[in-house]
Amino acid sequence: TGNFENLKVGNVANSTVKLGSGDDVVELTATTDKQTIDGGAGTDLVSVNSSLAVTGAGDIVTLNNFEGLKISGQIGATAIDMAKWTGFSHITLVGDSSALTSANATFNNLLNNSTITLEGKKADHNITLNIKDAATGTNDTVNIVLDPKTFTVSGSDKIGLNNAGNFVIDDIENVNITSNLDTEKTEGVKNTVKFNATADAKGVLTNATIKGDADTEVIFGSNIKKIKALDASALEGKFTFDSTAHLADKAVIKGGAKDDTITFASTMATTVTGGAGKDTFVINKGIDPVTFAASKTSTITDFTKGDTIKIGGLAATTQDKIVKYEVSGSLDFANNFKEALKAAGDKKVAYFTYRDPDANSTDTYVVKSHGDDAVADEHDYIVKLSGAIDLSNATITTSGNDTLITL
Repeated sequence: TGNFENLKVGNVANSTVKLGSGDDVVELTATTDKQTIDGGAGTDLVSVNSSLAVTGAGDIVTLNNFEGLKISGQIGATAIDMAKWTGFSHITLVGDSSALTSANATFNNLLNNSTITLEGKKADHNITLNIKDAATGTNDTVNIVLDPKTFTVSGSDKIGLNNAGNFVIDDIENVNITSNLDTEKTEGVKNTVKFNATADAKGVLTNATIKGDADTEVIFGSNIKKIKALDASALEGKFTFDSTAHLADKAVIKGGAKDDTITFASTMATTVTGGAGKDTFVINKGIDPVTFAASKTSTITDFTKGDTIKIGGLAATTQDKIVKYEVSGSLDFANNFKEALKAAGDKKVAYFTYRDPDANSTDTYVVKSHGDDAVADEHDYIVKLSGAIDLSNATITTSGNDTLITL
């Protein structure tokens, strides 16, 4: 019932090998003689070098009850066709002593809901994941596991898997990420994972989840633009994510258990929940920077003590005060917003509490003005905080063009 971490099986003619119920790894060294290997219960992997991963096991060696491949040696430009490994849905990449990849790599005919694990080495090149029939599917999923084993130190940073290459995920709608600490469970180790697609039409990713115990940064390339939900609420480490130009309207972002940094546009109706920890919410301009409506304003649902809002600006201006604008019941949202801009001017930040009759909710709106008039333009900022929040004692600081508001 135990696990074989690496059982080397010789290719003995007409032999049969049967394993138990554990999660076993069997090293396959040759496939020239007829042989049957049964992995038994558990999640069992066949360990092969990168060359054998490309050629496949063939029809001489019969593999029963195995779920995936563990590939040693650098993978490179020659595509690995998973149709040659029937039924395998788990792939673990261990690379060699220097790297995981030698060039951009490709996996074709992956099963839907396959799991790709990077073990001990980062990916310095792109890894293309082509799920079989994904172009016609509407619910294709890939699972990514980051398992650094060790880490390096750069200044004050502890770097786990800092992947320079992208996972290329054409026609894949869902990504689930598990981001692990090193073997010794060293707090503060950070993994970075990147995704992209080959074209806008291929970038159909709409849902992503992140869990695990490592600090994690998720980065999307320019062809990923349609995300509706990104959920890191099960992540125990710090979460860093810049959603700029990657979200659909009314997207939902959830942070994790520690001090997260989440960047999003102020006017795309994005809903952001930081979760526990002292979170930093970075506000920037969206694709529609001049539509200042209550329904278009992005929302922070849980702005609490210790959290910070960081708002950009066109030029460096010292803003060290916050003022409350008292709304006028005779004005609609747009005109109250303009009056709040005037109250803020170019030296202060303003906030006001407004009841939105359409949403039937009373919330707090934070405003940063580019000028000292009541004219809304593309250089002004607004963000909504759920509920009525007193910001009169918030700390206001300036860093370059940015204004930081800490409760």
